[in-house]
Amino acid sequence: MTDPSPGGERRFARWTVAVLVVSSPLLVALFSTLWRTPFPVSEAVALFEDVAKMPAAAFLRPETSYYRPLFQLSLMAIWDGTGAIETRLLAIRLLHLVPVACLVLLFIWHLRPRTVLDASMAAVSVAVLVGSPGLRDNLELPLAYTAVGMPLALGVWILLNREPRAWHTLAILVACVVAVGFKEQGL
Repeated sequence: MTDPSPGGERRFARWTVAVLVVSSPLLVALFSTLWRTPFPVSEAVALFEDVAKMPAAAFLRPETSYYRPLFQLSLMAIWDGTGAIETRLLAIRLLHLVPVACLVLLFIWHLRPRTVLDASMAAVSVAVLVGSPGLRDNLELPLAYTAVGMPLALGVWILLNREPRAWHTLAILVACVVAVGFKEQGL
């Protein structure tokens, strides 16, 4: 997928930066909204109490109504590995925001705009992605259930549409396991 012409990578970089600049007001609005969205009190308190009181092995047993072991283990690692409550809540909020940022950046990188038309279409595509009901629904609760899975799913899709490499199968399997471990599985 590289441009064999001289300066192809420079054109890709220039138009990618242009898409980021044009999309930045939308992305700033998205991330500032996500940053200010309060945690849902009843659900957040229950999750925080679970990770504070339960052993890690408890999250690996599918005995609850919603099974999301990697999400709960991530919360536990944040809860046990950070100090003040403000630091914990900041890290949990970042667990929700960083995957969304990765999704948008991976999406733009995958589009690889090389001309002004490509860049224009990429910017429109970013707006469609950010405005899509599927993305908005998955970002409604700032607790990263599916936010982590979205860039992983895009990464898997990208790998499946590329020339196969020896490491692709392992990368796809790991990404799928991690994504499923974050997505709540109603039992």
